[in-house]
Amino acid sequence: MSNNVANVLTVNQLRIYQWHKESIVYNSESGDMHLFLSFNAELLILMLKQVDKVRIILKVSENYQVDKQQAELLLDNLYLEYKTLNLID
Repeated sequence: MSNNVANVLTVNQLRIYQWHKESIVYNSESGDMHLFLSFNAELLILMLKQVDKVRIILKVSENYQVDKQQAELLLDNLYLEYKTLNLID
């Protein structure tokens, strides 16, 4: 991993540092830090920005090359995980 930060985003209480394939998500309220694949951090950002779920499902389906039903299940599981980590409400 390079020392140069490619992108830094702030969404709500989260600061997201994105490199090529990895992202660090820092929650300024809790002090928690998480390491994600950049695609999963991108999904988190879309959820936080309340992008239409159908658009996110299509993105998951294309990325993982699964049908829409499987993509929705993956997204629902990811949503629950992010909720458990207090990253989304």
